Amino acid sequence: MWRAKILALWARPRLSMWLFPLWPISLFYRSAMALRRYAYRQGWLKAWRAPVPVVVVGNVYVGGTGKTPFTLALVKLLQQQGWRPGIVSRGYGARQSATDKPELVLPESDPLQVGDEPLLMARRRNCPVVVHRQRVTAVQHLLSLQSEIDIVVCDDGLQHLALARDLEIMVLDQRGFGNRHCLPAGPLREPAIQANSFSVWACNGAVPPVSASPSHGVVLIPFVLEPTALRAVADQSPYALPDLAGKRILLFAGIGAPERFFTSMQTILEKAQAEHWQMRAFPDHHPYQSADLASLIAQSAGQLDLLICTEKDAVKCQKFAAQLALPLLYLAVEAQIDESVRPQLWQTLAALKQTQSIEALSRINQPTM
Repeated sequence: MWRAKILALWARPRLSMWLFPLWPISLFYRSAMALRRYAYRQGWLKAWRAPVPVVVVGNVYVGGTGKTPFTLALVKLLQQQGWRPGIVSRGYGARQSATDKPELVLPESDPLQVGDEPLLMARRRNCPVVVHRQRVTAVQHLLSLQSEIDIVVCDDGLQHLALARDLEIMVLDQRGFGNRHCLPAGPLREPAIQANSFSVWACNGAVPPVSASPSHGVVLIPFVLEPTALRAVADQSPYALPDLAGKRILLFAGIGAPERFFTSMQTILEKAQAEHWQMRAFPDHHPYQSADLASLIAQSAGQLDLLICTEKDAVKCQKFAAQLALPLLYLAVEAQIDESVRPQLWQTLAALKQTQSIEALSRINQPTM
């Protein structure tokens, strides 16, 4: 309950009086983040540069903005352009000890070992994914395993400045920058003014939020999250939408913005004429156990027919889904990038390849000592 109240206060256009006591801490945090970026710009802190282009996808607004679906869509576009991408990630949701060493994520990996989002990406795209708490170490390990990789996509690394990057993509949704204050008085990981230094803004919701006004030169990439299918978590078999008619359903999600999933599903359930549905939000990256869902089923006292979750939740529930007393489904979604801006995005990505070729030629022509 308190989490929902804080999120609601953060989303307001101005600082709430209830959050004002936290403002001095936010000011200190904002100053520390600005000083850190300045130290990297001045070269006082050194960033490691990979031998291939690095694209960083992230957000400044804490919580879910649609970053993972957009990252998957970006990787697909790169593959269509002829790139051979690899993905690195922090591995949020994994055990603390699990990311002590870099690890290649496989479709059969344990989500508690590698994290839910990296496992989802490894299953959805035919490209290697490596997790480690230090992005530099992850990139180095990725390139040592897969020498054919010619571009790296860093998932959620805008604030990880130790890794030099060639392109920064900030993902934001209809909340924009909320009250425009940094943590903890606001939802921002960095000052809102810093967003204008990011080359690309990927806007979840097709249009830039009212509270976000990019500077001249920023490339805007509108996209929307489109539901594509309902599937059984246990065996990936498709579930026909008309079969939802008359069903009693529990929706649950452990993601950054569960209300987005609930809203999408309510639209689907209303159209399918489901009898009724309930909603339950878990913390982001919740490490599901069979007891979690068994308890929900028991509490329903026989008043449920189905459970439905997000694909991110599904990767953590698959190992016990077949043993549940009720069928468990997940909603698959895809980020659909606006067709009108795809050429602009392709041009931005193609420029990375041109820059890579120029830098390679420069190294060849450098005189040897």
